[in-house]
Amino acid sequence: MGRSFIISVTLLLIIAFAVTGAYECGDLNNDDSINILDVTFLINYLYRGGPAPAYPNLADIDGSGLINILDVTALIRFLYKSGPEPVCSTSIINPVITVDGHSACKNFLPGKADFMTPSDQDCAQYSYNEAANTLSLTHVNAGFNCCPEEILAEVTFSNDTITIIESESFGEWGPCFCLCLFDVNYTITDLPQGEYTIVIIGLELEGDDEYLAFTADLGSNPVGEYCVTRDHYPWGMTTSIEGSIVGEPACKNMTLKSDTAVEQDCIEYDYDGSGTLNLTHYNDMFNCCPESLYIVVTLENNVIRLDEYESEGLCDCICIYDMEYEITGILPGVYTLIVDNISYYNEYTGGPIEFEIDLSTPTSGIFCVDRPYLPWSE
Repeated sequence: MGRSFIISVTLLLIIAFAVTGAYECGDLNNDDSINILDVTFLINYLYRGGPAPAYPNLADIDGSGLINILDVTALIRFLYKSGPEPVCSTSIINPVITVDGHSACKNFLPGKADFMTPSDQDCAQYSYNEAANTLSLTHVNAGFNCCPEEILAEVTFSNDTITIIESESFGEWGPCFCLCLFDVNYTITDLPQGEYTIVIIGLELEGDDEYLAFTADLGSNPVGEYCVTRDHYPWGMTTSIEGSIVGEPACKNMTLKSDTAVEQDCIEYDYDGSGTLNLTHYNDMFNCCPESLYIVVTLENNVIRLDEYESEGLCDCICIYDMEYEITGILPGVYTLIVDNISYYNEYTGGPIEFEIDLSTPTSGIFCVDRPYLPWSE
C-alpha cells in the first residue's frame, strides 16, 4: 500500500513539472524554451494566419490582456535587449459582439424624416459604459436591400481591432429590386477601457468607397461619431417612396372586360400634386388564385419602378385583374414610370410598360400597350 502511494505521488509531480515547463509565458511553440522561434510563431499567429498557441494568454507578453504588436516588441526586448521577463495575464480580452436590432427602411421625405443624419452620410456612432465594460455602436445609414429577411454581421476581434462585416439573408422570394438605408445597432460587452480600431465593412459600396474605419479611445472619449460622405444610391436620397395595393383585386369576368380593349394592357394615373400618385393597372395578369399579390416600388434617378409579384399560384390557369395602387412620397417633377409584372418574362413576351410622366402639377392620364396574345386576346 505504501509503495503504491509513493509511486502515485511521484507520477503526479512529474506530470505537474511537465505542464509547468511546457506552458511557460512566452513559450508559444511549446518546446520548453523561449527564443527567436517564439517571436516568429507570434508574428505568424498575428499577421500570417498561423496557428494559435496552446493557450492564447501565453502570447500576452506584456500582460495587457491584449495580443498585438506590442507583445512582439516585448518578447524581442526580453530576448535581446535585457527587457523585462514576460508577464502574461491570466486571461485574454474576448469581447462578445451582437447585432442588437435595426431601424426600418428610413424615410427622408422633407417634413417626415425623423432622422438627424443626412442621407448622404454613412456614420458610426458609439457610446462606452466603463462601469459595465460595454460599447454601444450604431451604424447609421447602412445600405442594405429594401426587404432583407435578416440583417447579419460577421464580427472579429484581433490586435486591438474590431471588424464588423455586414451581410443580409432573404426568404423564399429573394431580395427586392431596391436598396434602402437602415440604422443597425451593435452591443459589445466584456470590452475593457482602452484604444481600439473599429472597422465596419458595409454592403452596397462601390470600388473606391472607403470603409468606416476609425480609432476610438474609450477612456478619454467614451462618446463619439465618425462619418464619410457617400454620393451614390442608396445614399443621398432626399425622398423615400411607398406603394400599396388598394382594395382586394379579383379575377375579372372575361365577358366584362370593357373598361379597356381586351388586347390592351393599360396604366391609368392621377397625381394630386403633393406627393400621392394613384395608379390603376387595367388588364393585369396573375395566376387565377394566387396566395397573395404584392408590389415593390422604387425611385432612382427620376425613374419610378413598380414591380408586381404573386406568391405561389394555387391554380393551373392565369387571369386578368384591374389592380389599384397608391404611391406616396413623390415630389413634383418629370419621371419615367415602369410597371413590370414578373410574368412578362416567362412564356409571355412584350416586356414592361414604360412611359414618361410629367408630375410637375396635378395631372391624370392613361397609357396602353398592345398584348395580342393570351390571356389578353380572345
